[in-house]
Amino acid sequence: MGYEIDFLPVGAKSKSGDAIALRYGNLYGHRSEQTVIVIDGGYVDNGPELVNHIQTHFQTDRVDFVVSTHPEQDHMGGLKTVLEEMTVGHLLKGLSI
Repeated sequence: MGYEIDFLPVGAKSKSGDAIALRYGNLYGHRSEQTVIVIDGGYVDNGPELVNHIQTHFQTDRVDFVVSTHPEQDHMGGLKTVLEEMTVGHLLKGLSI
């Protein structure tokens, strides 16, 4: 079993955010042998590049889990594009404190 974790660049300096795409399982096998997870999506403008990254590098239009850690624009803005343009199995959201 292998894994791949990609941290996509989001924002700059003090205006940075998070967009993480990962997959694990048999990375050389069929897509059904892998789990794909997106954790946060950066800003709204980062959504298309996150979708493109998953389609290009993971060779899929399906995300098994999307995780929004907390409701700030630098973490959840790009998830809108992921939810609209990809097939998503489960959406998990963090709690606001």
